Amino acid sequence: MDGISKYHALTVRLTKRFSQGFSALVSYTYAKEMDFNGGDSSEITLLQDDNHPRADYAVGDVNTGQRLVISPVWQLPFGSGQHFLNRQGMLNAVAGGWELSGIISAQTGTPYTVYSPTDYSNTGSVSPRPDRICNGKGPETVGEWFNTSCFTLDLLSAALANGTPRFGNSGRNILFGPNLRTWDIALMKRTNFSERFDLQFWGAILQPF
Repeated sequence: MDGISKYHALTVRLTKRFSQGFSALVSYTYAKEMDFNGGDSSEITLLQDDNHPRADYAVGDVNTGQRLVISPVWQLPFGSGQHFLNRQGMLNAVAGGWELSGIISAQTGTPYTVYSPTDYSNTGSVSPRPDRICNGKGPETVGEWFNTSCFTLDLLSAALANGTPRFGNSGRNILFGPNLRTWDIALMKRTNFSERFDLQFWGAILQPF
């Protein structure tokens, strides 16, 4: 068997339709994807022990545990037919037809595996791992994201030297990378020339936060 993959998710979606020029879409997903082969059979070498692939059954490489997306749209209350500057002509051409929208998203980080620089199992493994002696969650900074002292090679090195090589006990995808948060804001101006034609100008900013 090349691989097993299971995916379970709960998705919630809320929609606020246009009222006083404002609408919004909010979606939330809580999910978990499990597998022991992150892709097609060509990637099975990513296993630590090719003879026991089920030992690497864990959270999948592409798993995103939680994701929240908020998409608001606000037609600004200026110009003809609006609450402020309700005028025709040049004033409406300048102040009317503005729309502010955005996409705000936040999601949990994806999992990753801690590897050993040396194959102490002496099996030719391309994904050797160290021994894990504590949780491993660290300060989560650029300099040290996980607690490196929770992983050791000492016993693996000694076992290889004694003629009893073995695999490290650290599992696959046991730690998680940083959360991802972005916001995308767009400002658009629509100018109507007739019932059939209008002109739109817009600008957008995409920024992590």
